[in-house]
Amino acid sequence: MRKQNSIILACFIISVLLSGCGIKGPLTQKPAEEKTQKQKNNAETEQNTNLSTKQPQEN
Repeated sequence: MRKQNSIILACFIISVLLSGCGIKGPLTQKPAEEKTQKQKNNAETEQNTNLSTKQPQEN
């Protein structure tokens, strides 16, 4: 009886933990255009910050 209660409790805890995994809401992907646009914007922003942090070289 005690072993059976332990198994039931373990199954309950596992099911509660598994139910908390995953994304809430609709499971849809964003269009590829938005993803590539964000990547381009991030690359441009990174490039601009790199250019602004470089010191001009004196010859």
